Amino acid sequence: MASPLTLRLDLKTRKRIERIARRRQVPVSEVVRLAIAAWAEQQEPVAAPYEAMADLIGVWSTEECPGAPSERGLDSPKFSRAGGAASDSHRR
Repeated sequence: MASPLTLRLDLKTRKRIERIARRRQVPVSEVVRLAIAAWAEQQEPVAAPYEAMADLIGVWSTEECPGAPSERGLDSPKFSRAGGAASDSHRR
């Protein structure tokens, strides 16, 4: 259930919020609620890291990705685990 909250805003901020509310044709309180919710989500995301990236995780094959290194190519210095991307000694 929603509960009231009192805020003290400087005049410039209040006017900006009122302009946004008029432009979007919503109450000022809705603009403030959305702004607070967006800030809270930025500060403390609700999703677990896996959930946030789940749609980016998948399986691919070299046939689907032309130019991707083959499984054997992953052993090359360019893709070595020790150096990450090509290390300085292999770039020269």
